[in-house]
Amino acid sequence: MTRSRKELGASPGQQRSIWEQSLERARRHPDYGLADFLALLKEEKKKKTFAALPPLDVALWPEDALKPNDLDIENSRLFNERYIELPTVETVGGNGKLHWLPRLFLLFHNLALLLFLGLYVAAFVDEKLDVWSAIGLFAGYLCAGGIPFLFFYFLSPFSPMMRHAEKKGSARYNRQAQLVHISCGGDKVLHVPWRHVRALVEFSVMPGSLGGTGLVLTAPRPWVLDELDRFSPRGKPQKELFSLPYGFWTGGDRSIPGILRRWEFIRRYMEKGLEAIQPDPDLKKGGLLYSPGAEPTSTRELGHVYALVFHPLERLGYFLTFGAWLDRQAAVAEEALDGFEWPEEVEELCAPGADVAAFNHQPIPARTDIYYRFAGFNGYEYVDSRGQPASGRHGIDELMAEAKEWPSGKAKPVKDDWEGAG
Repeated sequence: MTRSRKELGASPGQQRSIWEQSLERARRHPDYGLADFLALLKEEKKKKTFAALPPLDVALWPEDALKPNDLDIENSRLFNERYIELPTVETVGGNGKLHWLPRLFLLFHNLALLLFLGLYVAAFVDEKLDVWSAIGLFAGYLCAGGIPFLFFYFLSPFSPMMRHAEKKGSARYNRQAQLVHISCGGDKVLHVPWRHVRALVEFSVMPGSLGGTGLVLTAPRPWVLDELDRFSPRGKPQKELFSLPYGFWTGGDRSIPGILRRWEFIRRYMEKGLEAIQPDPDLKKGGLLYSPGAEPTSTRELGHVYALVFHPLERLGYFLTFGAWLDRQAAVAEEALDGFEWPEEVEELCAPGADVAAFNHQPIPARTDIYYRFAGFNGYEYVDSRGQPASGRHGIDELMAEAKEWPSGKAKPVKDDWEGAG
């Protein structure tokens, strides 16, 4: 007998019970979904939109890594020897500021309003403003400005739907337990073993360009999500890669070198701790460090075109959407939501001297005979401890065998037996 959609949906009690098992499942079955994940990863590497970065035991060439590290890690509550806490996608752009997407829709509305007010005034001055023309102009404004305003309203903290939303927290990269804790709102948290995480480069533009790229962190899909899917109308888990959130400012991730540095920032911390990710002293002295999830304090490193053209346009858009006033109102609306606190079980695993014996908590040491570094249109290449291209030794052939062609199409791989970065 076929069950109805209502019968397939998990009850609140069932959902609560599933989420309560999240950490215990990660402890008892740390390799859950690993085989399916590796199969999905193999399929993704066949696509021209993805290229895999090396596994966790291969570090970025030291002369390329974290030069410069421009992240401010002085907040000991978020950056310490036990864990680092990075914003999730939902919380990037927060800190009392209205998210860029509703602000963009508000900008469309305001520009449409200015346009149609100008047309009204022009028609009135020319004595051509009759009833029908006024109705036509108003209808045009409703289409061009009213629809974007509705999107702004429902995506902003002022929406009635947002008043009942669960405030989401961040993602904690727990070095002490070698786990990643991901807030899903309220007291719902996913737990992912760090040793299964793999990094991908996603190309959001046509192959052949190194622009428009992004860092994607993937891992086996947690048991909780699969179990909730069994109660969905489809009644079976989704076969898709699970992505971990991280909250670096996206502007620093749009180039291959930027992606490699950001990935190395997380990988190196999980291996060696806070001392390995200290910021560049010159940037710190100049006040140019910024927190993950926030834009840099200076646009100098983005180039003259950005500083002279795009940055003024951004400031103009900020002004046209009532800038600071709207941010203050958004902050008030967000504060009305229930605050987020990590569940007690997460805080216990993140506390000094926590009992993590139930987890595989040994950091993954990076190899000292093999590194990888940026290699232009080839993406990256493997090198030995002297910085010389590596091939046919140190187990490099096994790494190359899993590789795929870097989707640039502008240069051949460094070695004929290497099909690109993977």
